Order: sequence, then structure tokens, then C-alpha cells
Amino acid sequence: MSARLVLDRHTARPGDEVAHMIINDADRPLEFGLGYGLEQHTADGWVEIPVLDVFAAVGLGVDPGMTSRAMTMTVPGDLEPGRYRISKQIWVDQADDRPFRDREECICAEFTVEA
Repeated sequence: MSARLVLDRHTARPGDEVAHMIINDADRPLEFGLGYGLEQHTADGWVEIPVLDVFAAVGLGVDPGMTSRAMTMTVPGDLEPGRYRISKQIWVDQADDRPFRDREECICAEFTVEA
């Protein structure tokens, strides 16, 4: 997969907004939604943190060689300092325009929460 999730900052504090964009380096369009995942890095690896936001069920896309519009996430106020990452589910469009998505993948970008 040639897609990347990029952030507008690499450090944030609880309550800050972090913008994220999808860069499509693939040769086919990508689809995604507004939802995202949030994970914390612990001694046991990456642990999912429940996201309490409600996301509109909309389908967004980004063409080959393009970058999506910025989407924002507010860093939850109760996060402890440490390493975190935002994850996004993306789908690759079928090459032959079939109505089903070819494959689903997850892309992530890390950031650090400071006190």
C-alpha cells in the first residue's frame, strides 16, 4: 500500500487539536471515513484507547498523487504523557470499477502527548 497518514504536529497536550491527512502515493483512488482509532504505546505494545466521539457516516476519497483535506482530532483531556498514534482505515478502489472494495488496510501516525 502506498498511502501515508501525516500529522500537522508531533507533540500535543490534552485538549489540543491534531490535524491528520492521508497522502495517496498509490496508482488507484483510496476511500476512507471520518472515524479514527487512538492507541497508546505501553510496555506490552500498542493498546487501543476507546474513542468517544461520534462520526458521521460519510465516504471520503483521495485520488492518486493527492493529499486529503485535513481532519482533526481533539486529544482527550485524560491522556497521560507518552507515545500515541492515530489510525485510519482505508480502502483501495477496484481496478475494474466493481462495486466492492479491493482491500482494507490501516495506516497510522505517531505523536507524543506532553503534560
